[in-house]
Amino acid sequence: MDFQLSPLIPGSTLPTLVEPIAVGERGDVPLEVDLASRERRRWLRDALREHGALLFRGFDIADPERFAAVLAAGRLPLMDYPRGTSPRTPVGERIYTSTETRPDVAIPVHTEMSYGSVYPEAVAFCCVSPSPVGGATPLADMERVLGRLPAALVEEFERRRLRYSQVVPREATPALPKSWPEMFGSSDRSEVEAVCRALGIEATWFGDESLRIRNTAPAVRRHPVTGARVWFNQGDIFHVRLFDYLKKQGAAGAADEEARFRTDAAAGDQEPYWCTFEDGGEIDDELFGIVRRAIAEATVVFDWERGDLLLLDNFRVAHGRQSFEGERRILAALVERVSGGATATRA
Repeated sequence: MDFQLSPLIPGSTLPTLVEPIAVGERGDVPLEVDLASRERRRWLRDALREHGALLFRGFDIADPERFAAVLAAGRLPLMDYPRGTSPRTPVGERIYTSTETRPDVAIPVHTEMSYGSVYPEAVAFCCVSPSPVGGATPLADMERVLGRLPAALVEEFERRRLRYSQVVPREATPALPKSWPEMFGSSDRSEVEAVCRALGIEATWFGDESLRIRNTAPAVRRHPVTGARVWFNQGDIFHVRLFDYLKKQGAAGAADEEARFRTDAAAGDQEPYWCTFEDGGEIDDELFGIVRRAIAEATVVFDWERGDLLLLDNFRVAHGRQSFEGERRILAALVERVSGGATATRA
């Protein structure tokens, strides 16, 4: 089987569409069989490096077993979801549902887990069923985003780095849908504290059994293969006042949940999510406004079809999710590395 590559969206290379071309008797070879050869695996890595986002369409990858088989055939090692902020359900060995965040709220474009010390080099998705209304996926080239940002802004963010803060409840809520026992895989505080230490996270417990976690991370990183500098952080997302964002999105019950959060002994003057410079200095939201505009200008949006498989270079291409109605089932996997060799050192 041969592949045909073409732009899915006119004027954009995101995502690059990969479709099958039947050649003789090999026309019905499944993708997971085709990718098993060393030559094809090399092609896959080269194509991902060149294009940043590959959308395999027409291969009917629409269940967790085939999804996992394709990734295994491509020798793409998967990782767990440590300290992940989004609610997900495992449906196989390191295969998850994509975010189960409430469907009436859009998820901003982001590079996966770029707020932490451990993150995937690539992210894979497959579409079991697209939503009948909405639910499209935005993509943005983060090298292009970096190039659009003022040099002085980039220099300050690189020099001062970022500090992320998050208040995680003991029990999930509609606005805070990930509890700390889910996030860390344990309801034992000492075990959670041990994981936090290993990940470079400062943990603070509150009287209502909620947990505040804080960590620092760079705003710009280098691509592990190309060495190109990329805007690789979630500062603009953490720096959004969550309840204001939910109310602007029309999320049901957001005002009531904010009132409960504000009167909680754990909350005080905390925000559920917040971001400052590493030295504690507050970041003017006008700076993140510039970042958000640069991301928006670099963003394209595509609609899913059943059986699609999307592979993203997580350093180069960020992703999000539009709000939707009805059933939407997208599966996700975090690819630890595509660069070859030993696992990359995280920082």
